[in-house]
Amino acid sequence: MKRKNYGVTKAMLNSLSYDQLFRAWYGINNINLPHEMLETLTEKEIIEIFIGNHDLKYENSSLFEKVSSCEPESVYEIIKEARKCAQPPQDPAENNLQERISELRYYTRWSFLMSFRMPKKEVGIDFLDPNIDDIGKRDKFVYVNRIFHAIKSVYEKNIEKTQLPGYAARCRDLTREEIFAMTSEEYENPDQENFDLQD
Repeated sequence: MKRKNYGVTKAMLNSLSYDQLFRAWYGINNINLPHEMLETLTEKEIIEIFIGNHDLKYENSSLFEKVSSCEPESVYEIIKEARKCAQPPQDPAENNLQERISELRYYTRWSFLMSFRMPKKEVGIDFLDPNIDDIGKRDKFVYVNRIFHAIKSVYEKNIEKTQLPGYAARCRDLTREEIFAMTSEEYENPDQENFDLQD
């Protein structure tokens, strides 16, 4: 069953702390999660990956380098470390996450890995922090709105793509050889969303 906006709601985001929302905003601007992966993850897991992506890229460069060296077959290790940053105690009921990730197409896992490996973006240059000039006012609802609209935008674009003629044929699972035969430009520079959206 498809979940609108991958299950993420403003109410869910409102339940997060200012710090969690800050980290999620930086994380969401530093990675593209493929549609198939977003459909596989729970809304809680999605936000945890964004938060953990911030922590790995901005606060733990050595761990970021270590997990970046994995292969598409092992991207669960990245997700596990990202979620551990976001929430150290993990819910035993979510133990089937590794199985869900392993069932994703090779190309989906490769796309995620290529996006994750991209170096961190610089705030104020590559993307904006809507609270950077708040002069001490910690307005978490600015982050709530930006994160929600970013996820909503990705969801709507992805759903639109799935309805285009020939989508199923374009989504066949590419082999490892086909993927690595792609141009180096596509390999090294996967498309990245810009989420500097208005409230």
